Amino acid sequence: MAKQRIAVLGGGMGALSAVFAITDQDGWADRFDITVYQLGWRLGGKAATSRDPRESRVLEHGYHMLFGFYENTFAIMRRCYDELGRDPAKPISKVVALSTDEEARYPGRYAFHRQNTAVLQQQLADGSWHNLVFDFPPNTDLPGDPGKMPTALAYIEMAIELLVRLIGDIALGSRPPAAAPPGWWDRLKSVAPVLVEKLDPMSHDVQGHRAHLELIRNLVRKLAADEQRGVLLRAVAREGLSVLVMLMREYLRVLWALVSRDVATNWDCFKIWTSSDFVCTTIIGMIEDDVVANGIDSIDNLNFHDWLIKHATVPAGTNVTAGSCWMQAAYDSSFAYLNGDSTSPRTPQKPLLGTPCLGAGTALRGAMRLGLAYKGALAWKFQAGCAEALVAPVYQALRRRGVKFKFFSKVERLGVGDAALIDTIQIQQQVNLQNAGAEYEPLIDVKGLPCWPAEPLWDQIDNASAVRDQDLESDWSAWPGVGRATLRRGVDFDHVLLAIPLGALPPICGELIAASPAWKTMIASIPTVRTLAVQLWVNKNLTELGWTGPIAPTGIGVEPIDTWADMTELIDRESWPDATRPKGVSYFCCAMADDPSQPSAPDPGYPATQATLVRDAAIAFLNTQSNQFWPNAHKPDGFDWQVLVAAEGRSGADRLDDQFIHAGIDASERYVLSPAGSARLRLKPGESGFANLTLAGDWTENTINAGCMEATFISGLAASRAIAGYPKEIPGEEDFGPAGPRPPSA
Repeated sequence: MAKQRIAVLGGGMGALSAVFAITDQDGWADRFDITVYQLGWRLGGKAATSRDPRESRVLEHGYHMLFGFYENTFAIMRRCYDELGRDPAKPISKVVALSTDEEARYPGRYAFHRQNTAVLQQQLADGSWHNLVFDFPPNTDLPGDPGKMPTALAYIEMAIELLVRLIGDIALGSRPPAAAPPGWWDRLKSVAPVLVEKLDPMSHDVQGHRAHLELIRNLVRKLAADEQRGVLLRAVAREGLSVLVMLMREYLRVLWALVSRDVATNWDCFKIWTSSDFVCTTIIGMIEDDVVANGIDSIDNLNFHDWLIKHATVPAGTNVTAGSCWMQAAYDSSFAYLNGDSTSPRTPQKPLLGTPCLGAGTALRGAMRLGLAYKGALAWKFQAGCAEALVAPVYQALRRRGVKFKFFSKVERLGVGDAALIDTIQIQQQVNLQNAGAEYEPLIDVKGLPCWPAEPLWDQIDNASAVRDQDLESDWSAWPGVGRATLRRGVDFDHVLLAIPLGALPPICGELIAASPAWKTMIASIPTVRTLAVQLWVNKNLTELGWTGPIAPTGIGVEPIDTWADMTELIDRESWPDATRPKGVSYFCCAMADDPSQPSAPDPGYPATQATLVRDAAIAFLNTQSNQFWPNAHKPDGFDWQVLVAAEGRSGADRLDDQFIHAGIDASERYVLSPAGSARLRLKPGESGFANLTLAGDWTENTINAGCMEATFISGLAASRAIAGYPKEIPGEEDFGPAGPRPPSA
């Protein structure tokens, strides 16, 4: 039987994970011939990383982190690293260590280190700033190990335990306790006589918020324990959840009575209220909307903050919660602002700044998996550039397996034939290679680590002087290429795997959009957003800068630049001389507002205008907000620019020009949003509507349906299943695991 020729369009992790899965079976090469066509000189898509000539600094599109629920991402990467068998004496030779002790013992060996802390910053009405610190307990699992998703009750139990850890040490001072309403215990017995017998004899003596929260905790623990033992009857579970809603609503009423007077200016009151209201109201909404029976996407027709307010016990209190760092973090972490607007004023109908745009189902699923279903650690922090730890190893493994890569291949258009098949693929060849018969070799060595350079390796490019000043990854470049080729079905390919980002698809897929209402609806209904990134190398450590919080990713509570991560460990991966070696490096990122006057491409001068906007935003941010997190780098007139590591002779804000700023304005860089009601409009990888076309990317229907690496990998695996028949099962495609015994967590 003839091999099926697969043309893979795009070299991001959707494409690479799909091809890795297809080629991860014995005998794959007898069935398939695979060629990846990639724009420019590097792979990775939004995960692309480069090294600039100056001290081989790591340059990112933005901040990247893998989370502990990324089962498929870690499973593939662990398999990939094992296959490569990298020299343990060289850096980044393994994916993860078994323990933090092992991480510390071999600091350069592992691609990802555990991160169990996160920080959200909140400003109160009196102008004071506070850190809401989350410490997530580690466990002995590793992401990528076999396992089932938690049940709904297990999620609820973990959420209540998180709440207790977060607020358990807060005392509300001399405020009088709020007594339980008259007849409260009798009302509970009338609703749930079976469960009342299971509660501790003194549990009904509810005097204040602590005892009330403990009653909630005890009820959930008993239900979850019975479920785990397999002895929880369905009728009892329904009854128990009904009582739980009643208990939580009563708890929130009691708590609001205690704190409402001071919630705007007292940090303890604000923290205990917003934490309790966010967790409890989310659980109440899950139960009342019966997301287990109806599916989490059944609530995705509402924006997340609207859904939370819908289930409010105390509407005035939930309006506070919906405008707090809890809600802001959900939107900031997903760049979830329509048209990149994160700054327009709040209104009575909209508790957040900007134009928040995130479906409730997508947000709920992400929050549960992120904060509750993690393995090993909440998050896993890159110990090298994103594409060095993630993309380069997969590329190397696929090259060894026999997959072909054609770099400098810009896909311009897909042609649809009469039989709903992709008939042609038009490609612009951006450059010719010196050796026309060879494959481009894209990687360089930096201190023993395979890395991607910031520009093509010109010694491999024919007539390089003609193209040196062109940005071969930019939509805005006027470079016409050195030729065009039309790939034809039955001659050059049989099947197409389309893994180009959503923002770039309209001009490429015009014929598909015209031929398919489903394509037209998806393209029209799922927006994308620009992003910006700023990387700062500094000559003081965090203590010297005045930061007093933990070293953790931080939502910094202001817009537009709203996310900060210390990445000082990457200095060891860079090539700084001792005399100028920085003491720290920090990454900042956020959504970037669309330009209503954006010209049509090509326009070679346009990117510079947008980079200037990022520079201006960084200057304003550092001048006005640096005292919030780096007080020792703030002077009466603004930021102390001498803190930045810069070339001799640069002064003031000009020292920012020796940092790295990036405006993610190209169509392929735009981040995919998940607005309310959009999940059902996404196309599945294996259901493109065209018989020889499979899809991959975070823009497809992939259960998570949000822009994250695990969504991309799930989509890639589903694409492999559609093409090759495997894997049969993909972890994370289900939201809840089956009830019954489950392995204990350490």
